[in-house]
Amino acid sequence: MALYGYFSSLATELADTNVGVTIVCPGPVGSSHGPGSARAVYGPTGLISTQAAEKEDKARMAPARCVELISSAAYHGVDEAWISKHPVLALAYIFQLAPTLGWMILKRVGPKRAKAMKEGRSGYDVRGMGRQ
Repeated sequence: MALYGYFSSLATELADTNVGVTIVCPGPVGSSHGPGSARAVYGPTGLISTQAAEKEDKARMAPARCVELISSAAYHGVDEAWISKHPVLALAYIFQLAPTLGWMILKRVGPKRAKAMKEGRSGYDVRGMGRQ
């Protein structure tokens, strides 16, 4: 939130100039290294494990697509751009429009997501977490 506040202030100060500010809030972005590249998982005490990604994580946005969307938002003078795939983007909208509901969902899904990530699975596979 500190960066958000900083760039909001910057946008306000530069509003009467020809300089634009676009605040970009990206969600999970995949690695450009692809399948077979090392993936590090960190916890409260540091590195938990390092493992090779067997397949591309479909929940993460491809880096090239993320760059394309950021460039497009800046070019078109968008003040704020949220860039992510479902379910991360949906949860961001819920938090923005109905914060109490967002916290209820996060408190229910959060522990399952943390457990999945500790086990080396995707923390964004909603269907997989629902079966736990």
